[in-house]
Amino acid sequence: MLEAFSHLMTIRGDCASKVCEKADIAEMTVKQINYLKIIDRHDNMTFSKLAEIAKITKPSVSDLVNKLQGFNCVYKEKCTADGRVSYIRLTEKGMKIARKETTAVKNLIERVMKSLNDEEVGTLIELFNKVK
Repeated sequence: MLEAFSHLMTIRGDCASKVCEKADIAEMTVKQINYLKIIDRHDNMTFSKLAEIAKITKPSVSDLVNKLQGFNCVYKEKCTADGRVSYIRLTEKGMKIARKETTAVKNLIERVMKSLNDEEVGTLIELFNKVK
């Protein structure tokens, strides 16, 4: 069982690695990727809001945003109602990275679907649904 599960996790890791390679994120840290996920989940993310959610200081948010801009993952957009406020927006690349986990799982599912017949897929689904 351990060997089979480890094999499945290895395949999942391969799928995730391919997504990361395509997104060109080798230099990014896990924390930076997690911040992209936070930004992706919230509309109209401001510096203050990110600082509050991520439990980091506003100067740390400024440093983070500058780094993420350097990776071409985010850009700043001024609020039209209040020029003092800037929103942190994801670029297409930033969205792709933030959503890579979902993409990796979809790739894993595709590989499973290609490897099993319909009956085996049905059995696998039943077995996964039994896991609590």
